[in-house]
Amino acid sequence: MPDRFRTEIVYFADPLPGERGSYTIDTPKCREILDDGVFRLVSPLDSEGLAEIEISEDQERFLEWVTEYKVAAVKIL
Repeated sequence: MPDRFRTEIVYFADPLPGERGSYTIDTPKCREILDDGVFRLVSPLDSEGLAEIEISEDQERFLEWVTEYKVAAVKIL
C-alpha cells in the first residue's frame, strides 16, 4: 500500500485506543463501501450533508482483501 494509506485507513477502520497503528475492521461496512464504490464523509462545508468520495484502486484492493478474508483487525507498521 502507498504511504498515504496510513492516513486513509480511518475511512474504513477504527483505531484501537492505546494501540498505535492498530485498527478494527467493520467487514460489513467495508463490503458496503466496496459495493457502492464510494465512502461517505461529513462535508467540512456542510455539516448536515455527506460528501461521497470515490475509492481509489489501492483502497479497492484493500477492501477486497478485507472482505474476502473477513479481516477483523490490522496493524500498520
